[in-house]
Amino acid sequence: MSFGSPILAAGIAALVATPVLAQPDLRDEIFYHFMPIAWRDSDNDTNRFGDFGGMEEAIPYLQQLGITSVWMNPIHPSPAYHGNQHGRGDEVNPWFGTEQDFTDYVTASDINFYVNLWVAGCP
Repeated sequence: MSFGSPILAAGIAALVATPVLAQPDLRDEIFYHFMPIAWRDSDNDTNRFGDFGGMEEAIPYLQQLGITSVWMNPIHPSPAYHGNQHGRGDEVNPWFGTEQDFTDYVTASDINFYVNLWVAGCP
């Protein structure tokens, strides 16, 4: 079975291999939600969109706030600024960086990361 993306395949493998009891109790988490396109631009591109580099630079700020989990709008290619009308869920929107940039971001700390994935109506 092919999942199309190493990130997606690794995520699914981790979920399958992790016992349910080891999952964090979300009631104990302190969440911070943001839209990636509008939060933390690190390269001052012409669009001033947020990117994974800027998000990674903000990790100390989130830790200072006591944040334990980050919840992001979809990071997949989308014609909509909010990302909720995305196509393939196994690709990263190049506005934000590469898959490697995303991997570096989510592994840079012990913060838990959650990304919206809209599946209703996807081709």
